[in-house]
Amino acid sequence: MPHKQVKSKPKSTSKSSKSRHNTKRLKVVVSDSESDEQQDEIMDPNENDEEDDHDSEENEDSDEDVRSYSITDDLKQRKRRRIKGGNISGLLAFKNAARWLGSSHSPSIPWLSALAAGLERDKIIKKGSMGIISDDKKQRMELLVVYDLLRQHVPSFEKDIKSVIRNGAMDALIGEMNDSTSDAVSQDIRSIKDTVIQWLPDVLDRDPDPPIPPNDKKSDTRGWNHLDICRLLCTPIKLPQFDEDPEKFQRLVQENELEDGPITASHFPVVVYGDLGVKASARPEDVFEMLMNGWLLLLTWVHVFLGKTNASSFRDHDFSKSATFKFKKTGKAWKYHLTSVTLRSIAYAYYILRHTLSSSDDRRIEEGGVIKQDAFDAVVALFEDEDYMYEPWLVPIFKFWEDAMGFMLPSDDKPELCDKDDPHSSLNQIAQLVKARARASSTPSPANASSPVNDSSPAPAIASSTAIASSTVIASSSSTAIDSSPAIDSSTVIDSSPTTTPTAVASSEAIQATSPLTEHDPALSDLPDSDVEDSSSKILLSTLRVEKPVVQICAPVVSKSRSQPSTSNKLPAIHNIKLHKIKRATAVHHS
Repeated sequence: MPHKQVKSKPKSTSKSSKSRHNTKRLKVVVSDSESDEQQDEIMDPNENDEEDDHDSEENEDSDEDVRSYSITDDLKQRKRRRIKGGNISGLLAFKNAARWLGSSHSPSIPWLSALAAGLERDKIIKKGSMGIISDDKKQRMELLVVYDLLRQHVPSFEKDIKSVIRNGAMDALIGEMNDSTSDAVSQDIRSIKDTVIQWLPDVLDRDPDPPIPPNDKKSDTRGWNHLDICRLLCTPIKLPQFDEDPEKFQRLVQENELEDGPITASHFPVVVYGDLGVKASARPEDVFEMLMNGWLLLLTWVHVFLGKTNASSFRDHDFSKSATFKFKKTGKAWKYHLTSVTLRSIAYAYYILRHTLSSSDDRRIEEGGVIKQDAFDAVVALFEDEDYMYEPWLVPIFKFWEDAMGFMLPSDDKPELCDKDDPHSSLNQIAQLVKARARASSTPSPANASSPVNDSSPAPAIASSTAIASSTVIASSSSTAIDSSPAIDSSTVIDSSPTTTPTAVASSEAIQATSPLTEHDPALSDLPDSDVEDSSSKILLSTLRVEKPVVQICAPVVSKSRSQPSTSNKLPAIHNIKLHKIKRATAVHHS
C-alpha cells in the first residue's frame, strides 16, 4: 500500500504542473496587454464604475464562458463537436470571412489595423490600446471598410470580439485571420499554376516554344525567362521595341537595362488587353482600348470564382453561336453568394494571373520592378481613385463583364419553378385555373352588384394597379460593398403608371412589345384581377410584362438580364477577343 501511495502522489503533482504549464503557454500567445487591463479597455455605456458592479459583471461573463462554448476555446485549440445545420459562428466565421475578403476585396489585408480602427470607432476599446492607427483620412476609411465587411460576415461579431479582448486573445485571432487570408490566396495560385500553361495556345496560336513541363520550376520556365511569356508581360508602349528584337528585349529586361526604365507594377501587360495590346501600342491615348478584356484574364476569373470545370466549359464554348451555356453552380461565387462581377474581383483575377505567369514562387517577392500587391492596387485605382477613373471606359467594361459572367452567378431573385411561357407546363395550367377560380369568386352576382358611380360611363371601372418600384446596386455583392466608386451612381428606380385604363389593358400587346424581357415579373401577383373583366379587352394577367430595373453606372443605362445576357454593343464581343493571337497581333503591328 505505501508503495501505491508513493506512485499516486507524483502522478497527481505531475498533472497539476502540466496544467500550469499550459496556462503559461497560452498567455504567451495572447496580446502583450494583461487580461485585466483589456477588461478595463472595453467601454460599455451601461457599465457601472463601482467595483462591486464590475466584479458582478466579470463573474457573469465567466459563468457564461463556462456554460457555453466561446471563440476563445477555439483559439486555445479546444475541440468542439460540429453541429449540423447550425449557423457558422465563432472563430470559423472569422476565418471564413478572412478567406473570402482576401479574394473579393484584397489579397493583403492588415487585420490588426482594420480591427483597431473599427473597434476604436465603435468605442469598444480605448484609442491607441491596439497600436497607433494612421491619421491619414483615406487610409483610415479603407480600414473601416474592411472592418465593416468583416462585421457583415460574422453574425456574433460584437459578442465574440469582446470575449477575445477580455481573454487577451487578440494576437491569436489576428494570427488565425492572417493565415486564413494567405491560405486562400495560395490555394488559388496552386490551383491555376499548371492550368494557365494549358491556356497559352489560345493566345499564342501554338504551343509555347520551348515547351513548359508542368513540374519544372517557375524560375526557369516563366516570367522574363520564357520568350512567349515575356511578350505577354510586356507593356503595350514597349511592344514595338519587343517585336523589333525579342531576344534583345528579353536580355535587357533580365538585366534591368531597358532604355526607358524597368517595367513596374504600374505598367499593364498586354495579356490583360482583349487585342493583346495592339491598339494601345500604336497610340498612348488608346491605353484604355480593350483594357481588362483579355482572354486569359476572363478564364482566370471563372477558374477562381466559379471553379475549374466551369472555366473549362467557358473556354470550349463557341460564343459566336450562343452567349450562354450550361454551367455548374459551384465555386466561391456560389458559396458566398456573389451576385455580380465586382470590380475588385477583376483586380484579384489580374493579381493571380500576373503572379502565375511570373517566375517567382512567392507573391510577396518583387520580380524585376513588379510588386504583386502594387499591381493589384494599380487596377483598383482604375475603379476607385478619382485621378484615374475614366467614365467612357468604366461603363462598357462593367457591362462587358456582366454580359460575360452574369448568367453564371447566383441571383437575388427567387428562382421560378417553371417557364411561364410554356403552355404545356402542368404548373402553368394549374396557375391559370387558380386565377380563374379567384376571378369568378370575386365577381359579384347581378342581384348584389352595387350601382356604378357614373351611369353614363360605357366601360366598367377598373381598379388601379399597384405602383411598382425597384432598385439595383452596381458592382456589389452580399460581401463586397466597396467595389462601387463614389463617383458611380449605384441605384435607379423605375415606377410604373399609378393607374390602368381600359385602353391600356386593350393595348397590352404594345406593352409586351416594348418590354425587353421574356419573363414575368413576380410583382404582378399583387395586381388585382378585376382589370381583365372587360370582354372586349380580355387578356390573362400572366401575359402582362413589366420592365425590371436597369443597371446604371456612370450615366449611360444598360439593361441587365441574368437569363438572357445582352449581346448588343459588346465592347468587344467575347468571341472576338477569343480570336486574337500573338501571331496576328505581331503581323498587324509590323504592317
